[in-house]
Amino acid sequence: MSIIVAVASGLTLFALMAVGFDTYLAFLSPEAGVMSYAREYYSFYKFVLIVDPLMMLFTTMVYNDGDELISNIANNVIIFGNIALSVTFALVFKMGMSGLALGTLMNDIISLMILSCHFLRKSNSLSHRMYFRFRDLLGFLYYGFVDSGISGMFLMWGVLLFAVNKFIIANFGGKFLPTVSMAISLLEFSAVFDGVAEAVIPLVSVYYS
Repeated sequence: MSIIVAVASGLTLFALMAVGFDTYLAFLSPEAGVMSYAREYYSFYKFVLIVDPLMMLFTTMVYNDGDELISNIANNVIIFGNIALSVTFALVFKMGMSGLALGTLMNDIISLMILSCHFLRKSNSLSHRMYFRFRDLLGFLYYGFVDSGISGMFLMWGVLLFAVNKFIIANFGGKFLPTVSMAISLLEFSAVFDGVAEAVIPLVSVYYS
């Protein structure tokens, strides 16, 4: 059932992006140049929304099944492959912003294919059973809302980024968006150290009082 939910989620996100993207841009009211870049980027990125939920599901399944090798390979491909393919399409093939998005899409597909190799290995203990129960779907939605909405890790972060972008465009113009993106990337990178700190705190409390 999780595969059905992942595919349905991806298609839903794709449909929302296809229908609401122009409205989203109109609300932000960016400059013509910024709007052009956005349209180029999202011409391919909207397809990433279809692949991502399935890739994230497979990542969790493979890792929990004990296949750290395939999981680590896929994770490294996600990080370094994205950089390599995006730069290749954008600069070597002169595709610009659309090349960046195409690189991300191709990288996600490759990572998904790597993760799928786990199901062919002898160590695989997972078996596919296609079914659908509405009660289980409600459980998916409940815990998904708890993880994304209340904790603020995903949904609230997206809302914050939307508000920040709107504020910057309205008050300073689109030329400052790259600076905002860089600052947000630094904040996201700092979360790595926050995670280490959060892990160390209970250890120090328990063993050193």
